Amino acid sequence: MSVLLPILKVNMAYNTIGGNDIARVTAIWMQYVAGISRQSNAEQNFYWFNSDDNNLWNTNYSATMIDLKQILRKSRCKV
Repeated sequence: MSVLLPILKVNMAYNTIGGNDIARVTAIWMQYVAGISRQSNAEQNFYWFNSDDNNLWNTNYSATMIDLKQILRKSRCKV
């Protein structure tokens, strides 16, 4: 658990606060930064695709939530 908890914290912080899916998109929509190429250009023009909704969920589910479940198991909590 002493190894999993720091990894869990880093994944959660990156994915929900500093990660690309939330911070960049919000900054572009609020016009703090400009999207000029590749996917940022689409967001600059307010294009949003079905797959964009799932990016953050998939990232958190594939890593962060799996680690959290292991921590709960090791601490003998019911999952």
